[in-house]
Amino acid sequence: MSALLRVIWWLPLIELAGLIWVGSELGILFVLFWTVGSFLWGGSLLAGPARIETLQRALHAGQDELEMMADQLIVTLAGICLIIPGFLTDALGLFLLLPWTRQRFYRNFLEPLVIRMQVPPVGPHDPFGGTTVDGDFYRKDRQRLFKEDD
Repeated sequence: MSALLRVIWWLPLIELAGLIWVGSELGILFVLFWTVGSFLWGGSLLAGPARIETLQRALHAGQDELEMMADQLIVTLAGICLIIPGFLTDALGLFLLLPWTRQRFYRNFLEPLVIRMQVPPVGPHDPFGGTTVDGDFYRKDRQRLFKEDD
């Protein structure tokens, strides 16, 4: 059994035990408000139009589109973690929302993956290349062009 499958298997039980323990220490109302609040916040992070507008503004400002898409992916993961009830996933979601965490996650995990996926062209012909002819042109009036010389 892989480690990820074990985590997925045990996570609901750990989250439930954490909710029960915090509920017994701080009260059921605190746990209820925390769970509903984190659910609403996570849902607002997943709202589509606002995220698309943010991405469009960043692209118009000249930022790297891959980095911005990775940033939006990490915010989406944080929103999903906040929607899942429990304190461990909420802590992970809050951790992913920190700006320096997103930058480090992009540099350490996503950027090397993208670099590995970019394969240089193979063979004698570059698929994006072609023959470039350098030259000048002049536009002449139509009347002068068809006028007979005397």
